[in-house]
Amino acid sequence: MSGYALSVFTVCLVGGVCMTLCHSSGRAESLAVGIIILFVILSPIAESLSHFDVDSWLESFEVEDYEGDAPIDSVIEDAFADGIRRGVAEKFLLDKEDIRIRLYDFDKESLTAGKIRVILSGRAALADYKSVENYINEMNIGECEVEVEFG
Repeated sequence: MSGYALSVFTVCLVGGVCMTLCHSSGRAESLAVGIIILFVILSPIAESLSHFDVDSWLESFEVEDYEGDAPIDSVIEDAFADGIRRGVAEKFLLDKEDIRIRLYDFDKESLTAGKIRVILSGRAALADYKSVENYINEMNIGECEVEVEFG
């Protein structure tokens, strides 16, 4: 990279001298020198972009892995339960790790469940379980039942 910086500096220095010499002659010469400087600066960048491997770059992102054979229904159900968990944790300032969600009779079409069981453990067990129950019931996504687990 230092070689690139040195070449850019050298080209800009030579270009600056040429621009100073061309100052009295006209705009066309100054424009030509500017275009040459711009080309010299951008050509290594364009060359490095041509060798850029998009696939390896995309693989660097961490994505929660679901098994390739997992049916889409279970993925949707897991995401729905995780959304409830996050909502309760945010609303009542609880840790997500202390909240477990169980869904019964989940319908992926309407994104509702017949019954939603929320299990509060750890520090979340000290939360007002009736408020949690009312919060989820107000969403009209299923009948909520909250259990508190100590220990």
